[in-house]
Amino acid sequence: MERGVALGLVVSTALAAFFTTSDYLALHADWLLNRNPYGVLWYLLNYGFWNDLSYRVYIMLFSFIAEGLMWYFLVRTKRLNKFLFYAGWFQSIIWMRGSVFQNVTVTTFAPLISLVPWVIAVVLLQKLPLGWSLLPWNNQHWWCAFVGNNGYSVGNYITFDNGQKLILCPGGWLRLDPSYSWFWSYAMIVFWVVMPFLFWLKPRWKAWRAK
Repeated sequence: MERGVALGLVVSTALAAFFTTSDYLALHADWLLNRNPYGVLWYLLNYGFWNDLSYRVYIMLFSFIAEGLMWYFLVRTKRLNKFLFYAGWFQSIIWMRGSVFQNVTVTTFAPLISLVPWVIAVVLLQKLPLGWSLLPWNNQHWWCAFVGNNGYSVGNYITFDNGQKLILCPGGWLRLDPSYSWFWSYAMIVFWVVMPFLFWLKPRWKAWRAK
């Protein structure tokens, strides 16, 4: 059963990487303006994000290596909960199938929060635009993430071949609208911070109650 699940995830990861387009157009446009809304750590873990195929292959290999190491050292030795491990891997496939390859590195190690809560920092230091300036808000990365554009105007959106427009650095009016994917991406990242932390907290809470 477990081998079948693992094989399915391996195949699904490869298929998602090779047959899904990444969000490279928007990422590339913001990269040229030096304002992608992520942290320095994310930049280090997502080399080549301004390309398409090479970035997808890189993320696939990153996923395989990270999941393989976690399985060998933690799942195989029964230190890491199997449900969290396989659910986390499945989340990476969801990101890839949704063309949000840039979120794979953000949540890949989130299951480890159940063992060491400080791993939350690995998530936040990627998703939040931190490390660019002494004052966190004094740079374009922060502006892109938390202020953004208030509407469509010349120069702040890209147009796909099918004529669809995608606004660059959208403001909260769009990011926090549940009818758009940004909102649900944030919800899933919050989920992957909270759920593993609850796994860590549960036995400690029971031990405290038993005293």
